[in-house]
Amino acid sequence: MNDVDFLCWIHERLINVHGEDPLFDYMHRLRDIIANTPQEQRSVGKVASNNLQELREYTRKATPAISLVSVDIVRDSRRYAVLRDVCKTKEGRLKVQAIFWNMSSRKDIDIAVDKLIGEIK
Repeated sequence: MNDVDFLCWIHERLINVHGEDPLFDYMHRLRDIIANTPQEQRSVGKVASNNLQELREYTRKATPAISLVSVDIVRDSRRYAVLRDVCKTKEGRLKVQAIFWNMSSRKDIDIAVDKLIGEIK
């Protein structure tokens, strides 16, 4: 199941099982998230916790896409431009997401970005 289908399932469950009003602001927000999620996106199970606090801490560490990446993080405009261009494809977005989800230090990010740049040359 891709992320859009899963979010739609949650939306329907909130209305049909829990009786939520589809006109509430958070339901509008959920539909906005669904509309802005790429149809092909499929999140992999990286979080093994059932604790919401741990999930919040995890999401603060994760950088989901190039839209949240600044030139400062990737250290120079050339690298940033390459990452921006790579993100134009599904495969590229997944590669860039993997870099920022799995790397904890600037050195790790630099190494991973340089490796990706080398792959696309």
